[in-house]
This record gives sequence, structure tokens and C-alpha cells, in this order.
Amino acid sequence: MKKNPMTLTRAPKLLFASVAVLFLAAEVQAAKGPQPSICTRSCWGARAPKSTASQMSSLTRAIVHHTAGNEYSTTGLESSKSYVRGVQNLHMNSNGWSDIGYHFMTDKFGNLFEGRSGSMSSLPRGAHDGYNANSFGFTVLGYYHTPKNNAFTTASKNSIEAVIAWRMPSAWSANGSSTYNGNTVGYLDGHYKVKSTACPGSIIIAQLGNIRTGVMNKKNGSTGSTPSGPSSLTATAASTTQINLAWVDNSGIETGFKIERSLSSGSGFTQIGTVGANVKTYSSTGLAAGTRYYYRVRAYNSYGDSPYSNTANTTTKQTVPVAPTSLAANAVSDVQINLTWAQTSNNEDGFRIFRSTDNVTYTQVATAGVNATSYNNTGLTGNRLYYYRVAAYNSAGNSANSNTASDTTAPQAPSALTVNTVSGTDNWNKLQLAWTDNSSAETGFKIERGTAAAGPFTQIATTAAGVASYQNTGLSATTTYYYRVRSYNANGNSTYTPVVSRATPNAPPVLAAIGNKTVASGSTLAFTATATDPNATTTTTTWQNFTSFGHNTPNETVLFRRPSNSATTSAFLTTATNYTRVVSNGPTAWGAGNK
Repeated sequence: MKKNPMTLTRAPKLLFASVAVLFLAAEVQAAKGPQPSICTRSCWGARAPKSTASQMSSLTRAIVHHTAGNEYSTTGLESSKSYVRGVQNLHMNSNGWSDIGYHFMTDKFGNLFEGRSGSMSSLPRGAHDGYNANSFGFTVLGYYHTPKNNAFTTASKNSIEAVIAWRMPSAWSANGSSTYNGNTVGYLDGHYKVKSTACPGSIIIAQLGNIRTGVMNKKNGSTGSTPSGPSSLTATAASTTQINLAWVDNSGIETGFKIERSLSSGSGFTQIGTVGANVKTYSSTGLAAGTRYYYRVRAYNSYGDSPYSNTANTTTKQTVPVAPTSLAANAVSDVQINLTWAQTSNNEDGFRIFRSTDNVTYTQVATAGVNATSYNNTGLTGNRLYYYRVAAYNSAGNSANSNTASDTTAPQAPSALTVNTVSGTDNWNKLQLAWTDNSSAETGFKIERGTAAAGPFTQIATTAAGVASYQNTGLSATTTYYYRVRSYNANGNSTYTPVVSRATPNAPPVLAAIGNKTVASGSTLAFTATATDPNATTTTTTWQNFTSFGHNTPNETVLFRRPSNSATTSAFLTTATNYTRVVSNGPTAWGAGNK
């Protein structure tokens, strides 16, 4: 790549005019990592700082960042210079800082840029981690977590390692940690460890360990680096025993890739194979059918292993499940048949239920879940023969069908049930039921009665086929009765009609026997009579002025009637069973009125 003129300052040649920073020279001169090519502030066209940054007493920590902007769209060095100027303008204009906050930056091509003024040769306090005490900020241009997930290139990784190895003090180590801003932060760590932030992004965070290794290798004279990790790993089931893997190779320096597999997403990974450099696929074979496997991949070379790729998983293809057995069908009403079967497979996703009315053409009517062994088929037609088959299924297809089972539903249920009182004074203890007979195949109807709408109900009678009425007698007065009716035959009982109800009327009082009375000629008769209401009310009244008979028939039996001289007689009714015998005691020749 063609480079614009850059200021390449080597630590041994640094001269300082300011006594305040002379102590820094030895520290800079002692840096063991070779100085990489860096585009200085004049190279990328930096603005002058608003003010001179204060100097730190020492440099003990390297904090890694990303810009979380659009800088990954760079097309090369000149484009990246423009992005760096944009970052400086953001920091100075929007954030109100004196200068760009970072000390060094790298783009996806590995181009390095000096950041804050003085970063090449002194220890200016930065504005990068919110604490900024004895730390330098090293930044990768781009956005390294969702939603953009830019790839952390090998070139970027090598450059950030090289500038840290050169710029940090000779005695400094990338390993280890201490308290910083109240948190435990590594001597080389991500911004997220200093404060609550996603910076430098999950993709770079995953590679911090490898960056530490690369930095230490470069400080100790090695120019090598571990490779960048692969990304976008996918796993695709090819058969019942094979899963194919594919990934993106983000490194140009790997020796190859290590493939690991587990039956769990979080642990238990074992290396199962390797492939050579630039190979981006692998077939995992000898697997169990219908089993979920998890995979991860990492690149490696002589300097070590890259971070892992994402974890990918899939399930090998299924074998077709074994057919269920022992299917049985049992009609429980005119609209429902219950099915049961024996489960014989261990890899089904569920069961498909098929139904026919001619045992020739079957239609799927429902599915049941994994491990199901029963299904209730509702919404059927009364007095009809239905045939059933059941098959297990999974992603590989349907099993063979079970045996065929069949049953005939009960006769159609009656409808339009009504209940009414029966006319006539003596019918107060009767209720008349009627309904619509919807079946031609019933043996008869079952009538049930209760004293509440929700029951309990007791069967009180049956009627023969085609008989769609029933009179319930012997009931109590002023009581509400609830009824429901269903048809039946050898196939079972239909569903019930809706519950209907009716109250019996009040019963008339019953007059007690008065007994025979005798009235003397020219006399009047007075006596008492008692009537009892079925509702347990008793009424007694005295009747008087019963005069002698008005004709010449002795020993005549007359029916008792309500005389007009009693105010309570309206409670009594004429009855043929309770009467009085009034007998004259005069001769037959007596005239009218002498009875």
C-alpha cells in the first residue's frame, strides 16, 4: 500500500526542551517493541489543539476502544485520514474537548494514526476512558458489535499490537490487573472494564487475550501474531449422521483451523478435527440421528490460537418414527369418539389422526403432541360409523399407519325440550315434558330430573323409541323441577338436551270428613269443618243455621256445600269424598220444610 509521508520517530533520537517532561525520555527509549509506521498529525491534517494537555506522571495501562461509527467504510489511507479528522471534529466540536481524545488509532487496513497532540513523544492525558489516569487510549476505527458487527481484521490486530508494544514502557506487561477507577482492570484491557459501556465491542473484547499475547511477543522481539478468529459459523444438517460447517476466514496468517463439538451450548467442547489454511468448510460425520450438536471454530498458527468463532448448532436429520399400535375407538356420545393408542417411537414430533366414513378415503382431522397416547374427536354426527388410523411423524416424514379402529356414535340427541304444567285443579302435582326426536335409530329416551340447574340429576324414567313426551306425576306443590333428556341405543347415550325447568302450582286445600249430622224438625244445625293445605296450613271454621230439609224425603244423603254465612268458606271446595249425611227425624207425612 502506498504511504503518504509519515513522521516516524524513534525513541532513541528524542530530545526534549522542557525539563518537565525530561523524565519521560528514558521510558520512551526503553520501549522494546520496534516502532511501526505511523501517520502523524501533520500526515492526516490534524487541527491544532485548543489547549495543551496536562502531562501524566507515568504510563501503566493500555485501554482499547472502537469508534462505533461508520469508519469501517474506509477505502484506503486517504479515506481513513478523512475519518480521523471527523473523529477529531466530533471530540472538539461536539464533546467540547481540547483535542482528539485517543492517543493512537488504526483502520481495517492496518494504517496507524497519531491521535492526541504529543502522543508520539510525551505522556499527554487523554480523554478516552472517563478516568484517564496514567493510561493511553488505543482505538480501532469501526463498529465491533451489533448492529454492524464489523470484522476485526488481522491487519488491524497486528497494528494495534505493534503500536502498544512500542509505546508502552519497557518494564510494562500486558498481563495482570489492578484497581483502576474503582474497578479491577487489566494492564491491557477494554474500555468496558473501566466504566459501563459496550466499547470496544464484543468482537474485539473476544480477542483481548490474543492481543495481549501478540503485544508481548512483539515486545520480546517477535514480529509474529496470532491469527484473527473466524466468524459467521453455520451448521447445516446433511443427513441423519452428518452436519456440514462453513465459516468466514478473517485471517491471512493462520496455519489452519481447529473444529470443536459439544452436546451443550456452554461447555463440553472437544476438538474433533482440523483443516488447513484458507479452508472454510468441514463435514462432521458419524453422528446420531435426531441429535442437536454445537460447534465452534478457531484459527491457529505457531504463535497461538485465535478467539473462537460464534457457536453454531443444528440437529441431524431424523429417521422416520415407528408406527403406533393398539389403536382403539370408543363412542361416548352422538358427537364424540375417544381414541387411544400405544406409543412405540421415541423420536416423533407428534401424531397425525386420520378419519374415514367408508374405510377407503381417509382425511387428517387433527394432530397430537409428542408422547400423546389419546385424542378425543368431537363434532361428529349421531348414529354414524367412523374409521380411524394414527401415524407418528417428524421432520423425516410419517410412520406407517396404526391398525384401523372404528365405532358408531350414539343416536342423535333430542332437542327443543319443553316442560309445562297440566291444566285442571287436580293436576297440580304433574308436569308435562315434550321434545323433538331427531333420530330414527334410538332404542328410547332417558329422562333425568334435578332440583337445581347444575344438578345433580337422577334418571326417573325412559320412553320407547319414537315417544317424545313424558308426564311426571307425584310432584310437590310450588316446587321448581329441572329436566334433561337424551336418546340411547346399543351404541351408547347421546348428548343431553339443554336443561329446562318449571315450578308446580299451589295445591288446593283438602277438606276433612265432616260425618253424619241429624237435625230435628224445626231446629237448626251448627258444626265445625277442617281443611288442610298440602303446604301444611290448617283452617277450621264453624258452620251454622243448617235448617231442615226442604222436601219430603227422609233419610236423604246430601253433598256438603259451602253455606253463604261463613266468611272463610272460600278456602274450601266442593268434594265428592267429604260430605255430611243429614237425616230427618220426623214422619214421612211432614210437610215441606220439616226436615
